[in-house]
Amino acid sequence: MMEFRVASRASHGGATAPAVGATLSSSYRRRNEADVADATQRMVVVTPVYPKDPELWEMERVKAPDGPFPIDGVIQFEHPDGTVHTYKRASHTFDDPVRFTVPGGATERWSFLSLEKSEGSYPHPMHLHAVAFQALDRDRYDVSTFEFFELPGGGYGAGTTSPLKRKGSGTLTPGERGPKDVISFGPGEMVNVAAEFTGPAGRFMHHCHIYEHEDMMMMRPFVIMPPEVLAAAPPGHGAGPGHGH
Repeated sequence: MMEFRVASRASHGGATAPAVGATLSSSYRRRNEADVADATQRMVVVTPVYPKDPELWEMERVKAPDGPFPIDGVIQFEHPDGTVHTYKRASHTFDDPVRFTVPGGATERWSFLSLEKSEGSYPHPMHLHAVAFQALDRDRYDVSTFEFFELPGGGYGAGTTSPLKRKGSGTLTPGERGPKDVISFGPGEMVNVAAEFTGPAGRFMHHCHIYEHEDMMMMRPFVIMPPEVLAAAPPGHGAGPGHGH
């Protein structure tokens, strides 16, 4: 057992609390978009909770396929300058092959987007194992063009009927501006982070930290490999657990 005895708040012996400086860590440096302008880009999206359980999709940039849209697993974005970028689902179940293989020591730009339309839905707290990251910004998107549809063989497919458009900037709280390993994003929000893979090599996970969603397999493995190993055996060339992009 432990007993706490709280004394008076009066100061003892005239001692005063030490002043707290504006910067607590001398080694901390705030990252921005310019720091990851040439870095590898990763895209992760989370699908709505209805009409099927939410899924975590890892996406890869592709050329726009021939229509008509929607196409299962294909999402398009329209940028302010009018250009359209197309992404295709590369994996979405826990047992799919590893798609994200990262060189040890690299800094990458990861983007997390919620395709949930209902404003009242809870946010997804996304967690990366063995990685420290900094949130760069939060954007808001019109995700109304992401739709589910019935597949000819049964079940549901999902994709965009027309490109998603950015609505504006969201807000990062003061607590989200420092080093993190979990960050939340709400319906129609995209959070972009600079992730520093300076930890040990190995196989790790990224996932939604809502336990029910972990049980729904909203969890995917990624691999950190020494750069020398990747140079000798690039992903997609028989590199074992690092197979994929």
